[in-house]
Amino acid sequence: MPLEHLDGKLRFSAGDLCVFAESPFASWMDRWYREVAQGAPSTLSFAGELYEGVAPDPPDAEMSLLAGKGAEHERAFLERLQSEGRSVADLSGQHDAEATKDALLSGVDVIYQPRLEVPPFFGYADFLLKCADDGDLHYEVCDTKLARSIKPVFPLQLCLYSEMLSAMQGRMPEHFHIALGSGETRSFRTDSFLYLYRAIRERFLEFQAAFDPASPPHPGDSCSHGGWGGTAERILEGIDSLCRVANITRSQRKKLERAGILTMEQLAASSGGRVDGIPAAVMDRLREQASLQIASAGKDRPVFRVVSEEGTEVLLPPVNPGDVYFDIEGYPLADGGLEYLWGAVGNDLSEGSDGKSPAFFDWWAHDERGEKDAFTGFIAWVRDRRTLHPDMRVYHYAPYETTAVKRLAAKYGVMEEEVDDLLRGGVFVDLYRVVARTLMVGTPGYSLKDVERLFRDKRSGEVATGGASVVAYHEWIESGEPDDWRLSPLLRRIRDYNEEDCR
Repeated sequence: MPLEHLDGKLRFSAGDLCVFAESPFASWMDRWYREVAQGAPSTLSFAGELYEGVAPDPPDAEMSLLAGKGAEHERAFLERLQSEGRSVADLSGQHDAEATKDALLSGVDVIYQPRLEVPPFFGYADFLLKCADDGDLHYEVCDTKLARSIKPVFPLQLCLYSEMLSAMQGRMPEHFHIALGSGETRSFRTDSFLYLYRAIRERFLEFQAAFDPASPPHPGDSCSHGGWGGTAERILEGIDSLCRVANITRSQRKKLERAGILTMEQLAASSGGRVDGIPAAVMDRLREQASLQIASAGKDRPVFRVVSEEGTEVLLPPVNPGDVYFDIEGYPLADGGLEYLWGAVGNDLSEGSDGKSPAFFDWWAHDERGEKDAFTGFIAWVRDRRTLHPDMRVYHYAPYETTAVKRLAAKYGVMEEEVDDLLRGGVFVDLYRVVARTLMVGTPGYSLKDVERLFRDKRSGEVATGGASVVAYHEWIESGEPDDWRLSPLLRRIRDYNEEDCR
């Protein structure tokens, strides 16, 4: 945590404010770990229970990769500014706000890594860009973000930087700027976000002023848990929290707690009970979900129930020999993103099969040209199969695949009529929707990895999650291995993972 103690007083970073906005629990844990645990694993008390060895989550390979790519993106933006002939004051490594004030007075075009501070806050903006509207020399804040779209915490952070900058230059910046990982730089009016920013800032300061090292906030009251996901999971399991019930909303949990139902076990035992604000059918579903999860505890195969077969034929069309099961692997860290592997398994023993099981088909892309070719190749393949099997369907799990198909049709201006025809014809079938509406499973979620426990053992391959596939693909980029999966161990592992998803 970049918390500072200066002259016996706390100083908070812009990152601290952003953590609080997303997770008061993580914000409290950050301060507890710094002040109480002294930066070492320690014992935390929650609801009368002691949790030993509490420490932040260790950085995983994907998070480390994102951090490295973020630094590369920032450096590339700096080099771009320099290539445009702009003069740069590089303050990286300096921790004195006086250096920032001197740079502001110098009139340099760009100030890199300036320290900004107005107690109790401090921070290091990525860039200050010179403006000269009406001959009045001043600066505006610009930060680089690896994301391809604006996240809610970005304006919050940039407003804090802008407010601290205004105190140093005597003028509130009219705009702030965000250089996204897509290559686009977007500008926003500062005053459009100031009211919300100041409201969150005041809530944060009140939260810190009321900090009690013996009274952590409930992790279930935060939308995320930041770098404390493992600790939050231990606590929620220890108190048998209602948060662990699959698909329960925070509003539903609060209504249940007001009715005296505080744990998953109590919810499962509340047969026939009604709760104000929760319809009877919803209450029955929550109760049964809790019961299924309790009955599934410690079992390799979770307990499940078919909710209703009525209408299932609408959600799940009849089996057709031309059916396809489809999954994409994407690499979001490429400029503009890259859908680099399109995998599919047919429902027949035709071309490419071994005569015993359906064949796996794959289309690879390692750059934009390859992505366009892979996209058009897949859509053409589906179109041709549909000619032979007019009632075929393309099955996928969750909306990632259809979102990618629509986006690439628009991006490259190809296969637009074919994609429109497939979408209008209901050819794409989202199996997540089918599962969510027809099954209840005793798992804490309904992802493919959760639901597949019904019929298979836990995956054991070196690539077993979507995040791991991103890391593996990055390792391939850095490795110099061939771009043919037959000659590359890394690409073969990714292909094996994708094939498992499809099957």
